[in-house]
Amino acid sequence: HILDQDTAMVVGRRKQKAGYPAMPIVAGPEYFRIMTYDWLAGDKQTALVNPFSVVLTESRARKYFGTDPLNNLIGREIVYQDSLHVHVSGIVRDWSEHTDFPYTDFISLSTVDHSFLLQSLGLDPSQGNKITPMEAVLLKLAPKTDPDHVRSVLSALYERQVLAKSLYPRIELQPLNNVHFTSVGGDSAASTAQLSVLYGLLSIALFILFLGMINYVNLATAQSLTREKEISIRKVMGSGRISLMMQLLTETFLLTALAGLIALLA
Repeated sequence: HILDQDTAMVVGRRKQKAGYPAMPIVAGPEYFRIMTYDWLAGDKQTALVNPFSVVLTESRARKYFGTDPLNNLIGREIVYQDSLHVHVSGIVRDWSEHTDFPYTDFISLSTVDHSFLLQSLGLDPSQGNKITPMEAVLLKLAPKTDPDHVRSVLSALYERQVLAKSLYPRIELQPLNNVHFTSVGGDSAASTAQLSVLYGLLSIALFILFLGMINYVNLATAQSLTREKEISIRKVMGSGRISLMMQLLTETFLLTALAGLIALLA
């Protein structure tokens, strides 16, 4: 579950500062069984079990609490949206690589049933699911499981139990490696790259490269006419066919290598 972008306030500091930009998500303990993090403080088995618990990344913990030892931050209080009081139950190391899951604050899923999140996330049965739920669920399938069969079973269950009371028309199942190019869970936190746009840019780049090749051949052909005198003198001085070919090919290689380096840097 993705919460709207809001602010977080740290409780118990000498100089309280409200207004830390935050994009917390609601997740169960299973999240850390699928997504691998290095735990720096707390127990990953129980950190998201109890209500009103939150797991932070190391950078977010430093931003909230400064340079205090990480183990001393367990139990510290943070307030989201001015009324959701949670306590730090774990700290994990930030991912150093690029990721489509750039989350830094993980609030326990059990908090939903005991807070306003039940209504804001559209999970309150008394509301009739009038609010469209924007949620993404990670499923780790067993080996040799047919994804199409899982999709059909989940779709049937969703249509029977939820669809009649929800504004969200359907559920979709997609491989994790497709998330970067196709967002299906309503997740606005992760930027999505459109594959069609990338293919279009690649086509334009290849077309420009093809034009550059034609231009180079034309310029090289025109320049060869001006080098007839140089080649003639070299032949008179004893240069053979092979040495002249090696000279011209070496010059071409150095020129294209330099151009390629400049293009790569650009």
